[in-house]
Amino acid sequence: WAWVACAAVPLRALAQSDVALDRYEPAPADAHLLTVADPSVAGSSRLFAGYMLSFAHSPLRVRAGDSTLGNPVEHQLVLHGLVALDIARRVRVALDVPMLLNQSGSSPNDGRVQLDSPHGQAWGDLRLSGYYAALRQAKFVPAAALGFSAWLPSGDDKAFAGAGQLRWSAEAVLGGDHGAWLWRVSIGRRHQSSDS
Repeated sequence: WAWVACAAVPLRALAQSDVALDRYEPAPADAHLLTVADPSVAGSSRLFAGYMLSFAHSPLRVRAGDSTLGNPVEHQLVLHGLVALDIARRVRVALDVPMLLNQSGSSPNDGRVQLDSPHGQAWGDLRLSGYYAALRQAKFVPAAALGFSAWLPSGDDKAFAGAGQLRWSAEAVLGGDHGAWLWRVSIGRRHQSSDS
């Protein structure tokens, strides 16, 4: 959920919309879990494709003190087109193409500033990812991978679908498969320019 406080924020900050509200970032197409990539690579020269739908209810609200002025974005329905390519049992390259299928809002107006709500479809920021499988699982010693992702500013930043700038993240992924049980954990850092 994204909250915007109106009371002590300059009017310029109220008017900007260069924020990508879609915070669901699906794992690559060949992953076993929904949000964390697998630390191991399935094979060499294997191509995977899929899609994922995500829905957000009230991802952006405008508040002044204790009262809600409105929801510039009341809902978003996003389709993620996913493609992953495993190379040489060590490298995975992945692509996430998000498209907002439907979104709407109430265009809140507090008498000083009006925020126009986006409607209809829009493209989101394209995400390119790469993973290097550094360690393979050996019984109870987990597999480990290093990952890097970049969000290209291809989305419609006026429709809260893109950030309008390059963003990137680096992460380390650990995990293990034990019969019907599996686990994954990732830790990383995201970078985005501080001017937005």
